[in-house]
Amino acid sequence: MQRALLPLLALIAATFACAEPLELADWRIEVPPGTRIIELPSVPLEERDADAVRLVDDLVLGGDDTDVQALFYRPVDIVAAANGRMFVADSGDRRVLMFAADGTYLGSFGREGQGPGEFSSIVSMAIAGDRIVIKDNRNNRLSVWTVDGEHVADHPSRSFRVLLRMEGMGDDAFVAWFIDEAGDGGPRLVVARHALDGSELTRLFDEPLPPPMVIRDGQSTTRELVQRSIEVLDYPEVHTAAGGADIAYLSPIHEYQVLAVSADGSPRWALRVAWPRPPLAESTKAALVEQRSRSGTGTATVGDFDWPPASALQLLRTDGAGRLYVFPTMPREDDEPPAPRMVDVYSPTGELLAAGLVDHIWTHARGDYVYGLRTNERDERVAVRYRLTVNHPEAGR
Repeated sequence: MQRALLPLLALIAATFACAEPLELADWRIEVPPGTRIIELPSVPLEERDADAVRLVDDLVLGGDDTDVQALFYRPVDIVAAANGRMFVADSGDRRVLMFAADGTYLGSFGREGQGPGEFSSIVSMAIAGDRIVIKDNRNNRLSVWTVDGEHVADHPSRSFRVLLRMEGMGDDAFVAWFIDEAGDGGPRLVVARHALDGSELTRLFDEPLPPPMVIRDGQSTTRELVQRSIEVLDYPEVHTAAGGADIAYLSPIHEYQVLAVSADGSPRWALRVAWPRPPLAESTKAALVEQRSRSGTGTATVGDFDWPPASALQLLRTDGAGRLYVFPTMPREDDEPPAPRMVDVYSPTGELLAAGLVDHIWTHARGDYVYGLRTNERDERVAVRYRLTVNHPEAGR
């Protein structure tokens, strides 16, 4: 029960955290002494250039009934190799689909099962050098493949680790963000660089989490659940530049703060912006209370809690050149239609290159392209390759 609560607590803590909404908080991630500090003013919505960052569809995969073999059932991730070949993980069909750089369907690998090269529940992929690393949750292992779809090996995952995300680096390694439940000191949030077999190479971040919440008689009230989740440490987001870069970015999300570290764990620079945190939407409060009530963890009303403001950031992303894209949180009600998202672009050295707007968010990057999943007009999940450009004289393109 306690382990099952961790993703829930992480989700709530990533949405709500206590801080003064208009003041810059102290560092939420420890910044080592001697690190170069960058402090910048915020750029409000009305001062952003709509043409500063352009994200244009280049290729859409899936949703084409003319080739039923290339249709997705429940896609969960997309990555691309150095030669442009694309891989879409379909958790529903327990396989990975391969596409050429021009979008031609090349076939698939993997199938449902527990044997070598078989999948039960694909949750994430990463390109590490010339290998594809796939996390299979139910089989509790990492599956390694070549970019030609040949199975290399399966490596058991450490049972005490709850993987939250992974992303490849330029060499034969990947960065994983996970909860480590081993040891007498309680669970820890860890970001570490790993070899293909899952062995740890370098720890980039390591912080203890609060002790698990005690569940009395298998139950807990809504008030206890939400108040306990607000007390959880700030969960950092981690993203790494793809395509040969060796930099990782860490952010607590609750405040506009970023720590850039090298692959060996040494700090490069730390950035913070005094971003005004929007108040939590009333509809979000009501939805959360209703969700807790339905789950059988007790009943409560919106007024029972001292709800903190929303996080300062939504998430981080990178591109193939190692640039950092920070998505600040925009104030809006949950029932408002989707709107362009604010995005700030930084160079790998921490220089602000652009403050713009984009319509979509991607998951992985390679070369001049970024890749992601979205829903089309027929309510189908499709994989998209975007061409991403930054209009800045020092942006490189």
